[in-house]
Amino acid sequence: MKDFKMHIRFSRIFLCLLLSGFGYSASAQNIAVTGKISSANVSVTGTIEGGTFSGILSNSAQSTITAVGILSGLTVTNNITASTLSGTITKAAQPNITSLGALTNLSVTGVSQMSSITATGKITIGGVTSVTISETGDTYGEAGLIIENANGANGAVYYTNGSAALVDFGFLTKTSTPANLQYNLRFETRSGTVNAANGSTGEFEMINSTGPVVFGIFAENYTAITPNTTGTILLGNSAGTGAITVGSSSATQTVNIGTGTGAATVNIATGTTNGKTINIGTGAVANTILIGNTTAGTKTGINVASSTAQLHLGAGTATANQGAPLKFTPGTSLTTVEAGTIEFDGTVLYSTMTSTNGGRGAVPSEQMIILTGTNTMTSQTAVQPIFDGGGGSAGGQITLPAGTYQFECSYAVNGLSGTSGSFGFALGGTATFTQNWLAIASKNATSLATASGSFNTYNTAANTTLVTNNTGTTGTAIIKGVIRVTAAGTIIPQLSMTVAAASVVQAGSYFKVSPVGSSGVAILGNWN
Repeated sequence: MKDFKMHIRFSRIFLCLLLSGFGYSASAQNIAVTGKISSANVSVTGTIEGGTFSGILSNSAQSTITAVGILSGLTVTNNITASTLSGTITKAAQPNITSLGALTNLSVTGVSQMSSITATGKITIGGVTSVTISETGDTYGEAGLIIENANGANGAVYYTNGSAALVDFGFLTKTSTPANLQYNLRFETRSGTVNAANGSTGEFEMINSTGPVVFGIFAENYTAITPNTTGTILLGNSAGTGAITVGSSSATQTVNIGTGTGAATVNIATGTTNGKTINIGTGAVANTILIGNTTAGTKTGINVASSTAQLHLGAGTATANQGAPLKFTPGTSLTTVEAGTIEFDGTVLYSTMTSTNGGRGAVPSEQMIILTGTNTMTSQTAVQPIFDGGGGSAGGQITLPAGTYQFECSYAVNGLSGTSGSFGFALGGTATFTQNWLAIASKNATSLATASGSFNTYNTAANTTLVTNNTGTTGTAIIKGVIRVTAAGTIIPQLSMTVAAASVVQAGSYFKVSPVGSSGVAILGNWN
């Protein structure tokens, strides 16, 4: 029975194949084949089920295949959707790829437009004479970067093509925005001001001839270089504190300012808000400073609006330690004098007329007191100050440093006692000194204007008598001499009376003193 059924099945299949081979068609359902089917064409409407199929599979379009095994080749016209694809992808041209994952290599022949490129390694674009990276639609138009080795350019060229000819190099932290730039370098040719995005911090602007150039590399205290058509240049144009150093190398240097053939004005510390300190040649070694170093009639002014002399000093003011037009610091005088020099040793100001045999001389620097009114004396015989009243100073004294001084004193007094007596002159005070002086004095009846005989005396110590005793009540004296001070202190011109009286020193009486050298000076000037 079993063999009979198999025979019937094979008979049906054979009949169908036979009919098909002769151009006939037939249909059958539930055909089960255990052996091999050989035919030029088998058409099946339903599902073919079997363990093994052999032969050549047609490569015509397969519209509803949802899964395949291992393929040696596959051509797909539309999209492939799959959870996992494995194998080797051919590197032939891919015309419509819109996004990619991680790539180890990518070659682009035509134009590539990308909204963003993110890479952990290096991006290399090459194979052409230049590479251009640009953006459009910015406030100021297109901006870009060209990397080129052609047409005379070698390197990177940054460019703009829009309403403003400028290039910015911005430095900012990773989380910052362009509005919070840390530093910025700007090159531009438009007339404008510092980039408002980062204020006055770190700006380098190149402006055309109608505008300024501002340069800054520090966040707080920046340097401004501001040239314009008049050639004005400002350095350190900031309210902050800072330092500008020019020529700080240890090698030999030359720094030239305003050396052109045209008219030049060089202003240093000309502001009026705060005090200025200008140091020139302050190094520890010998320095040479030349001002107006030319054979022409140079006019150099200091603290003057306009100089009218080769050296023109501004007017002095009443401000202490600031207002003097010219001031010398005490120092050691030259061992060998030089003609035309002026020196100050702390006591005497010297000028030298000639260098032959020592031509240094003292510049008169008199200190003087003149009574503008009368000074009434205390009725006593002890010495007392002549110039402590009548417009004179309190104590009637002058303080002198160590040195040699020439002095002169002239005074007139009336109201002396009518009792026969005399008056005298003395030098007192705290200074340690010696004295040599000549006095010419007179004492007459009642009038200072009445002529009378004079008395001469020469003294080397305090003297209390200038004239012989008489009953006259008026007296005059003129004293000239030298004081050698060996220890600084006060010097007090004094009056003495042998008979006490409230005498009165007259207005116009005076005392003057001037230095001539050290306390041991012997020769001053061109003596030979």
